Amino acid sequence: MAARPDRTKRNVPPGLRGFIWLGIFAALLFVPAGTVRWPGAWAFLGLMAVASVWGLTWLGRHDPELLAERLRPPFQREQPRSDKLLMAAFMPLWFGWYLLMAIDKRFGWSSVPPALNVVGFVLLCLGLWLSWQVLKENSFAAPVVKLQKERGHKVVSTGPYAYVRHPMYATALLYVLGTRQQNDRVTFPVEGVDGGSISMLTVQIGSAEVK
Repeated sequence: MAARPDRTKRNVPPGLRGFIWLGIFAALLFVPAGTVRWPGAWAFLGLMAVASVWGLTWLGRHDPELLAERLRPPFQREQPRSDKLLMAAFMPLWFGWYLLMAIDKRFGWSSVPPALNVVGFVLLCLGLWLSWQVLKENSFAAPVVKLQKERGHKVVSTGPYAYVRHPMYATALLYVLGTRQQNDRVTFPVEGVDGGSISMLTVQIGSAEVK
């Protein structure tokens, strides 16, 4: 089987791509909110900037093949149709969640005490740290469900995988809870339900693909 060409050479450089995504998140938060006077959102963007620079730098030095996989698009030829449909449903919900927090900020529908802002920031940091641990342990942690036969894909059972079968999806729940608290928004519980449901469906698709 011919080796897959390195798409990262033709695409936008990883560092620039990271800043583009930060710009998108900033627009999703500040434009609908109608203000930039939102300390929680600035703290969130700052943390994500640091995490992005650290993650891209570390992966570029220690696991460039995984970095290439993480930078591939959300819809891929090797991806099962069921996962493509799931991603098609997930992406509008994901971006819509940020819009919902921004609209919540604009109209003042909800807020949380300052102490919970700190708790949210800690949960967000914990989620990002655990995600990094997953990437360190699993060189096959692609953003979509698929078997990477050309890379000798194998099941990982060490590190976080010794305790949780799919730790990346578990860290996503910490991310969701931490982000909404740290951004001073309660919003609605639907995003937690959607996040949990999508994580469980992804687990089932991944398990079926491995079998």
